[in-house]
Amino acid sequence: MKLNDQLLQRFINTFYGSGNYQGNYWFLGMEEGGGNDLNRVITRITAWQELGMTDLVDIYDFHMRINYPAYFTNPVKLQRTWIQQARIVLAAKGKPSKAADVKIYQRDIIGRKDSETCLLELLPLPSPSTSDWLFSS
Repeated sequence: MKLNDQLLQRFINTFYGSGNYQGNYWFLGMEEGGGNDLNRVITRITAWQELGMTDLVDIYDFHMRINYPAYFTNPVKLQRTWIQQARIVLAAKGKPSKAADVKIYQRDIIGRKDSETCLLELLPLPSPSTSDWLFSS
């Protein structure tokens, strides 16, 4: 897919993250991780486009399209940010939050369109780290 200005602008203005606005647990981050190069950014925008260009996506569907199944398929690879979010929700609900519990929560619940969580991002484009912002130029 070729990235055009109109699609990029729409993504920047309307994509906020994943999950469910009706969820009881909202998490606000700086931006999505990733975006190490332009092709990976284009892959993310293409996935969002394929999912209907909605302001929130189902995190599982999105990550399957950008080729990161390890976060949602067994054996689940824990994602650094989601670990803490899952532990917060599990603790708030009085449930165990050991690694095995967190893996199940990450695999099945966090960021899903019909779940109890909403994961929102302040900045519109993914960045590989907080010290790198590749889009200034």
